[in-house]
Amino acid sequence: MLMSWAAFAAISVLWSLLTYSLAFGDGGWFLGGVGFGFFDSADRDRPDTRVPEHAFMAFQLAFAAVTAAVVSGSVAGKVTLSAWITFTLLWHTLVYVPLARWVWHPAGWLNARGVLDFAGGLVVEGNSGVSGFVLAALVGWQARRAAAARGVPPGAAPPRGAHSVLLILLGAGLLHFGWLGFNAGSAIAAGYTASRAFLNTHLAASAGIAGFAAAEALWGGAGGCCGGRWGRGQPTAVGAATGVIVGLVAITPACGYVSQMASLAIGFFASLIAYLMEHSLHALTGVEDVLNAFSGHGVGGLFGIVCVGLFASKLEDSPTDGLFKGNAGLLGTQLLGVAVCVVTAAGGTTVAWAITCAGFWVMGADPLVAPESAEDVDQALLKGEYAWGDLTGAAVN
Repeated sequence: MLMSWAAFAAISVLWSLLTYSLAFGDGGWFLGGVGFGFFDSADRDRPDTRVPEHAFMAFQLAFAAVTAAVVSGSVAGKVTLSAWITFTLLWHTLVYVPLARWVWHPAGWLNARGVLDFAGGLVVEGNSGVSGFVLAALVGWQARRAAAARGVPPGAAPPRGAHSVLLILLGAGLLHFGWLGFNAGSAIAAGYTASRAFLNTHLAASAGIAGFAAAEALWGGAGGCCGGRWGRGQPTAVGAATGVIVGLVAITPACGYVSQMASLAIGFFASLIAYLMEHSLHALTGVEDVLNAFSGHGVGGLFGIVCVGLFASKLEDSPTDGLFKGNAGLLGTQLLGVAVCVVTAAGGTTVAWAITCAGFWVMGADPLVAPESAEDVDQALLKGEYAWGDLTGAAVN
């Protein structure tokens, strides 16, 4: 929680001083200029809209801040607050701002190429998921090296506390409600497109619950999808909450471009994919993504971007048709956007964390959270009381 609030506060200040101008100010295909630096909500509307500039700036600030908050979930409890704030400001400038410019500003090069992202499948969801996964991998590697230096064998991990089902359900409900405003508001006008996005968002979230419940019932038996008994599982409340989030994530880039039937399909199948990814990612990679930012947000957002290339229809509000309407070119364009997002997020996150660590090491500080009692934790690890698979988090069943 504290890391999320810290991200909101730090990015709010930097956004108003400089980065809003770099993302949405007048300028070229790569970045905007500094004309909107030290933001002043002068008496002007956003070009080609009837929305005041300060309202648009605040709306986009919410996207920027929440994206960093999602990244924090991958390393919750693992890095110090000061290291997190330092990293957040660097990552926001190096990764989020360029992607927002390229995808959402008319002068951005991906926008000019025809990449469609209605409300943040690339800029917010795919970006935060990939960035969170890369950051978790880097932090995990450092933590294992530090543990090895204390004599803890490879394959051990510190214990993590249990999650609260009540808080998970409350959080999912609040997100479901707030997400309607994010997606519908991305139309930047009250009209057909906003109402279409609103309805599609809710339908995909509902289908996401059904998809995750079906996955739990099919693959949630003893041992789960990796060796369990098919059809012996049972839907759970946490699974329903997870399905809501995955459905919301997946429809985010597509909600203004596709039909209601497509929205139901997107939410349902995104949840199936997210379930499989959530229950196999650690076994495949060894990376502890604490709150499953990659399997929920990253995979869901990028899946939604691809679905735009499949389901987009001029009968909705899309500027072009997708593959299922006979236009294979849009799918190729969307895949280009996915590739650029993954490369930018992975590379920028690595650079931002490297700079953060270098700065802390120069000052003789450690960017990682030290165990409250290193000796007690090490003894538990050496006794084999905890292993990498013994993890629980707010988004883990």
